[in-house]
Amino acid sequence: MLEIKSPTNEELQQLKCFLEAKFGVVFTDAEILESYYSLSHLGKAIYLFCKQQEVKNATS
Repeated sequence: MLEIKSPTNEELQQLKCFLEAKFGVVFTDAEILESYYSLSHLGKAIYLFCKQQEVKNATS
């Protein structure tokens, strides 16, 4: 199973800079941490869905 790791301060800063530049909104550290985990879970869900579809297509 895929594990979601704890982010480093550098990763959080990179995400904060990206989101602030993209949306023009200042985010708190708590919001950035929540965004990191939300994006990680979304990425994990997309990955697992794609793997499931590969298996489904292979057995068809």
